[in-house]
Amino acid sequence: MLAHEPILVMATMQDERAAIRRDAHAFLWLSHWRVGHEARPAGTRVEDLEPRRIHGPGWTAVGGALPHDARSAEVRDDRGAWHQATVGHGAWVAFIPRGADPPGLPPVRYRDALRTRVSRATASMLAAARPLGERELDLLARLPHSTVGGECPVCGQRDWLAAPRPNGGAQAFCAGCGHSDGAAHAFYGARVTR
Repeated sequence: MLAHEPILVMATMQDERAAIRRDAHAFLWLSHWRVGHEARPAGTRVEDLEPRRIHGPGWTAVGGALPHDARSAEVRDDRGAWHQATVGHGAWVAFIPRGADPPGLPPVRYRDALRTRVSRATASMLAAARPLGERELDLLARLPHSTVGGECPVCGQRDWLAAPRPNGGAQAFCAGCGHSDGAAHAFYGARVTR
């Protein structure tokens, strides 16, 4: 039960609370509850450096683990404004306002102590990745509300890679900053080149 797991970092927005918790098996969880309902938090497990989100009326709680060397995180809302996350114990969490229910993960940028951008792409992702072809990039960029395939909303680069996901499909991510929409994409007929 998440209510008994220790909180690493917490953000507040009026009566809403969001936190990153660590369970007895060392898994991180993004949890949410309202004031007065602390004993029944909702939660979703954080996988590696992939952020997680929980939606509520007019808001989204977003959080996850900080990449190595990162000391801050900021999340972009669906209007393009950046919001500073609360950071602590290697984790981060933030509330952002939202209009319609945007698909995928919002863009997140990480910085080190000198304010230099830190990538969330892991060494294993980079080792397994292949460049995306022009046709694949065009298809990704045409998806409604897509944040992958065109100009990266975090760093502005147009260098996209794809790495296989453990449960099938591929994860498209920016080679410069590691931004991903969190979706599993299928690229039929794509050649794997290294």
